[in-house]
Amino acid sequence: MEEIMYLAVKKPEYLIYGKDSVMDAVKKGIAKVVVVSEDVGEDEIMNLTLTLKGRRDVELFVMPKSVEENLTLTQTFGGYVAILSTPSWILETSNEDQDRNNS
Repeated sequence: MEEIMYLAVKKPEYLIYGKDSVMDAVKKGIAKVVVVSEDVGEDEIMNLTLTLKGRRDVELFVMPKSVEENLTLTQTFGGYVAILSTPSWILETSNEDQDRNNS
């Protein structure tokens, strides 16, 4: 969590949070570390684990409910946060391009 908080303040473009945004970053291959709260539930954690299966380029950490930082992860970041290998604006650009192509 220390690195996550550092990035949130100093380099926010390398951090993304919320379930949908994190999953999008994973699918696009720019997430390098995913931290998820145990509070999101066993099914959600299992789905994420299956999504990441076979991908050695992404580390997954499940933060236990008993850890103090879990409260910050849940309340501030919605239980999902990812450290990115490239800036988050790459995702935004990619999503805009995809929206244009679908129109």
